[in-house]
Amino acid sequence: MKKIIVILSVLVFFMTSCQKEEPYEPPTYNQIPNPPQTEIPSFAGTTWVLYKYNLFGQLSGYQNTSDTLVFLSNYEMTYQGVPCKYSFRLSSSTYNLTFTEIPIFGTISGFMSGSVVSYGKIEFQRFKNLYTSQEWVIFMKKIK
Repeated sequence: MKKIIVILSVLVFFMTSCQKEEPYEPPTYNQIPNPPQTEIPSFAGTTWVLYKYNLFGQLSGYQNTSDTLVFLSNYEMTYQGVPCKYSFRLSSSTYNLTFTEIPIFGTISGFMSGSVVSYGKIEFQRFKNLYTSQEWVIFMKKIK
């Protein structure tokens, strides 16, 4: 009988001393959160008309025109049916719109608010030719 009590005591001791092992979780470290994603406005799928332009500082009147710009994607467009490239990128707190090899102007670039896409108008916007340093004043409006 003593043997049974000893064996039972040993079994009870082992059963009470065994603990369920918790799953191992690796330590967590301070992770750098991803920066907030800002949605860049897009000209893609829109059509604009260049209705007035002039060399900046020129005293003569503005040149009236009705040249059509069709923005096919986020980097391809046509100017009066001629395939061209463009980019619209965030630069500091403003956006940079660059047209590459546009007839009349060449490669020009200007800084503006991102709201021009939704507003649908670019008025008295200065664009600088990246090769000749000539500056143009351009007026455009979205027609669809």
